Amino acid sequence: MDPSDIFISYSHQDGAQMASELNALLSRRGFRVFMDQVILRTGDDLERSIFPRIRAAVLYVPIITRGFCDPKRWAFKEYELALAESRQRTDTGRQAKFLFPILHEISDPRDASLDNNLLLREHLLATKYRRSSESLSEIVDEIVSIAGVNEDFFSEHCVAGVFPARFPVTNIEYRRFIEAGGYTNEGLDRWWSTDGRQFWFSYAARIRHKYLWSVRTEDQVIDENLTGSNARYNSFNQPVTGVCYFEAEAYCRWASTELGAPLGFVVRLPTEREWLTLLSENPARPPAGFGDFQPDSNNLLFHRSRELSRGELDLSIAAKVSFPSTFGAYSNAPSHSGCHDLIGNVWEWAGDFEDPILAKEKTGRCGNVGKILGNCCFDIPARISFPPRELRFPGYRHHVIGFRVVMAMVTNQNVA
Repeated sequence: MDPSDIFISYSHQDGAQMASELNALLSRRGFRVFMDQVILRTGDDLERSIFPRIRAAVLYVPIITRGFCDPKRWAFKEYELALAESRQRTDTGRQAKFLFPILHEISDPRDASLDNNLLLREHLLATKYRRSSESLSEIVDEIVSIAGVNEDFFSEHCVAGVFPARFPVTNIEYRRFIEAGGYTNEGLDRWWSTDGRQFWFSYAARIRHKYLWSVRTEDQVIDENLTGSNARYNSFNQPVTGVCYFEAEAYCRWASTELGAPLGFVVRLPTEREWLTLLSENPARPPAGFGDFQPDSNNLLFHRSRELSRGELDLSIAAKVSFPSTFGAYSNAPSHSGCHDLIGNVWEWAGDFEDPILAKEKTGRCGNVGKILGNCCFDIPARISFPPRELRFPGYRHHVIGFRVVMAMVTNQNVA
């Protein structure tokens, strides 16, 4: 079963054209859309062929038409399952929006077409819905905002001389870089640094390189991030992970040129000091309450496994119960800078390297040594100290390492 970000549900009787138009718009924005174009006959196994796709989707978009309202039709049976799935996700943890209903040729839930479907009417009256009479482009923009697209989510406030993205870069954003040719020879020439290209060619050929401890061992294809095909990590509204420093750096160069940074500005990774300033007004000291984490403030493993202590933490167990949270899942507790998920979701690459002397002392190697910041969803508060940082070679890729970007004025240091 091919993975899908969005499942469009509709009645073949009167919703097919609308579904096709929406599918085309969403596909152009980089979403993987499933839209069943086969009319199921009596005896077809709906449970086997359709329901797994609904459960696996990140967003379920039903197009509510008069034909959809018939409780005997397959479309409404899909809706019943999606409603149950939405409740289950709510009960098992904070999740992003799952149901996104669109009314098509029906004015509102009080329409007579819903007289024979009180369940659907009751739910629509209690939830936010959109009407297809509105601009489809605006509806797609709202879906994009649910996914989390950072060029739309830079803070309006300058912090430490930069305008930070309020959330880490998401999979849907990074997929646009991949589809633009980020891993092709042309993309490597256009957006990757000289060091990045040299490293990547060695990495692809499984040759030892100074920016990695050992040769590449994973079997995944290398024309995407390490977690691009892993269903636990590749939902469109999760932070992108499995990227090394050079991949994050290349994404920033692509975003600066292809997404149109304002004149005189560039998109780049934050330095460690800038990142710490996003977390604390004084980057030399932790913010008030640091370490006193609340269940709605971050995605630390501690909140699901409170009995674990520093000595008992087993990452093989942690990997089974914890994974990066979706865009906006912990939006109730931003830092003073308005940035979210700085602590406890994914490690984030810093844009500067460790001091060479300190790096030599800590790693035994000379040369550029990268930094990751923020801890991750496998961690518990007892593991976190200030500053929340670790050293990794810039070619290192891991399932819980991603990145955040900032928009900064162009300086000599920013010019490739």
